[in-house]
Amino acid sequence: MLLSPLLWQSPGALCAGTLPVRAAGFSFDTEADALAAAGTPDHGKYCMSLNGRWKFRYLENPDSLTDADLDADCGAWDEIAVPGAWTVQGYDRPHYTNIRMPYPELPPRVPKQNPAGIYRTQFTVPETWRGRRAILHFDGVESCFAVRVNGHDVGFAKNSRGAHEFDVTELCRAGANDLAVLAVKWSDANFIEDQDMWWHGGIVRDVFLLSRPENHIADLFACATLDEDCRTGLLTVRGAVRIASPAEVVKGWKLRVNLFDPAGRPVRGFPLDAAISDADFAFAPDGGPEYSVSCTVPRVKPWSAEHPRLYKVSAALIDSRGCAVEYTAYRVGFRRVEVKERKLLINGEAVRIHGVNRHESHPRTGRTVTREDAERDLRMMKRFNINAIRTSHYPDAPEFYDLCDEYGFYVWDEANLEHHAFYHSLCRNPAWAPAFAERAAHLVERDKNHPSVVVWSLGNESGAGPGHAAMAGYIRFRDPSRPVHYEGAIHRAGSWTVPNHNRFLTDLVCPMYPAVEKLYEWSRVGTDDPRPCIMCEYSHAMGNSNGELKDYFEAFDRCEGVQGGFIWDWC
Repeated sequence: MLLSPLLWQSPGALCAGTLPVRAAGFSFDTEADALAAAGTPDHGKYCMSLNGRWKFRYLENPDSLTDADLDADCGAWDEIAVPGAWTVQGYDRPHYTNIRMPYPELPPRVPKQNPAGIYRTQFTVPETWRGRRAILHFDGVESCFAVRVNGHDVGFAKNSRGAHEFDVTELCRAGANDLAVLAVKWSDANFIEDQDMWWHGGIVRDVFLLSRPENHIADLFACATLDEDCRTGLLTVRGAVRIASPAEVVKGWKLRVNLFDPAGRPVRGFPLDAAISDADFAFAPDGGPEYSVSCTVPRVKPWSAEHPRLYKVSAALIDSRGCAVEYTAYRVGFRRVEVKERKLLINGEAVRIHGVNRHESHPRTGRTVTREDAERDLRMMKRFNINAIRTSHYPDAPEFYDLCDEYGFYVWDEANLEHHAFYHSLCRNPAWAPAFAERAAHLVERDKNHPSVVVWSLGNESGAGPGHAAMAGYIRFRDPSRPVHYEGAIHRAGSWTVPNHNRFLTDLVCPMYPAVEKLYEWSRVGTDDPRPCIMCEYSHAMGNSNGELKDYFEAFDRCEGVQGGFIWDWC
């Protein structure tokens, strides 16, 4: 069996058998189908949802599990809803903590009594998928899980709020295929997922099976920004193509990019082609040639929270005969995000941040929040003039960002990282550095195409150390179009009002719960620091609280460089 106690207590063992993380996207036969589905719940005929009722066996301790236990006849097992935490379906219990871990063991050890669940279901690969790749996709499993298909190990992964994919093409067969998942609640990942929230367990987000052509668009990053005039669009589309074998890399293959305006009309000057050649090929099992096209787009209609105007980018992989192998499409918005002269500027204007921190939380379903639940939250936020959301303290489900793009919210997208109970230690421990960097990659690579994401956040309440420097370095290299945020970078400055402290870790001065007088002090003494002050948490709104709003808002009006903040918390 692939998963063992050694793996779920080894912070350097992050995953095995997973495909490279990528932007959430789907495969279509025609450009029209791809464009129609972009940003919607329709994932097309090459996506099969595996949500529903699965067979389930709950375990108090998984240490003694064998392959035979995973592959055993499950006819008499219970049934459980997927997605859905087992802690709200009659097994184990939800458990709320803020700073303290829910058990006394020191990192990376976890309790001997370690709740776990074996999930079983079946799927049938459609006949129309013959000759294509079959890819299993998990949007979120807590906190460590392993996958088996037809009795064969596929892989394992940690990172409860990260999307993970496994290529199962060679393991699939005609007719029914058996899928088994072992989910383990306590792992070393818990120590960096200590996020002032309810602890749950199980498959808490969507599961589906994808079909992709043998040669397909492995990833696409459509970076849509604005020139300094904030009227001319700058579009760069880059990514990678997966080629099944080097022999199939031939002259004449290309990636064709098209752009459509908010009314659905083709934009003049498109499509653009990026040629693919042997010289571009990266000889790796899941690698392929990279591509890039860049252009200017005159007189674009900018995206903002007030005017969430969305364009669509389509991409087609064209073979040497001129035939389209695959289409995919994303919604994008042209906007410019920059920090200068103590202001966060969006499209050249300083924007007051009336924000909230938001957990994914539901009173009955725990961690599992439907698209309808998320949309209800966003509609209520709009009614109360909330314009920004910090995804405390992890990336939300993918459909949440589609809704924020559409409704118009400025999103501080936060990495799945907090080790509050060991605040100053894990960020400086080399054993945990790979997990820090991986979580930055998962954050950026999945959500990079969403215009609503205007700031990347390194996480929450985890000190400051080389682990965060690795995260910031990855993000700044991969996507310089967005600022980086991290409160821990200014937490131990003696006072967060010290100018320019840890500027390489955060582009914003982002304190938690400062006294109102401190905002006035910062405004006076921090004039040499070009960063604005945007409180990542203030006005603690849990229970009988949430006072002093009038005083804070007066400070927002009077203090140069103080640009608002995020109330803790939405719900």
